[in-house]
Amino acid sequence: MPIVIQAKRGIVDLDVSNQEQRLRFFLFAILCYIFAYGVYWWLASDVMRILAAAYITVTTGVTITNEYTKVSVHAAGIAGPSTALIYMYGVPALPIIAIWGLVVWARSTLKQHSIAQGILGILLGVLITVATYFVLYPL
Repeated sequence: MPIVIQAKRGIVDLDVSNQEQRLRFFLFAILCYIFAYGVYWWLASDVMRILAAAYITVTTGVTITNEYTKVSVHAAGIAGPSTALIYMYGVPALPIIAIWGLVVWARSTLKQHSIAQGILGILLGVLITVATYFVLYPL
């Protein structure tokens, strides 16, 4: 919601294309995910708690990476939760990988990211989610 408000005021565009303007939005998202983690912990909903933890870690990874290079948050944002599905459900969830390519294609076609920035987003989403699940939900 803060992005929409800031865009309406003319401070940022809806894609927050300017890399230097992204930090405050990432930090807001991380705080929201921490709140969600606490709610799911309180409700004893381990599936959602661990997913929230993955959102925290992936967004933190994207935030750190963004300090050095622009990365596709959309790609990381789809790769993280879909990796969680694959981690939990295995082979039946694999078709969701097709969405990754579509997101990278869309973001590059819209001239918001290069293919490399999209692939970097996917790699961050996948690797950080797998690491988070490995620690919090070992198979």
